[in-house]
Amino acid sequence: LEMDENYKDMISQHKHNQAIKHLFDGKKFFLNREVPKEPLALIIRACGGDVAWQGLKTATFTAEDASVNYHIIDRPTSGEKSSNWSSKYWVQPQWLFDSLNAARALPTE
Repeated sequence: LEMDENYKDMISQHKHNQAIKHLFDGKKFFLNREVPKEPLALIIRACGGDVAWQGLKTATFTAEDASVNYHIIDRPTSGEKSSNWSSKYWVQPQWLFDSLNAARALPTE
C-alpha cells in the first residue's frame, strides 16, 4: 500500500514537472530594460519560451515584433508602448514567478 502511494506521488510530480517544462512553449517574451534579465531569461527558456531584450545580440525579435506574446515591465509605461501594444500582455516579473509556481500561465488581468 505504501508503495502505491509513493508511485502515485512520483507520477504526480512527473506530470507537474512536464507541465512546467512546456509552460511557455511557443511564447515570446520581451524584457524591458529595468527587469532582472538573467533569472527571467533562465525561467522562460527552461519552460520552453523564447526571450529577447534590447541590446541582446542574438535576439531573433524586437519589442515591436507582432509575434511577442508578453512584454515584461517593472514600472508603469509612459508612452513606451508600441503601436501593437494591445496585441500582447504587459506583465510584471512577479507574474512569471507566480505562473511558474502554479505550473500554468496565470491570468494577466
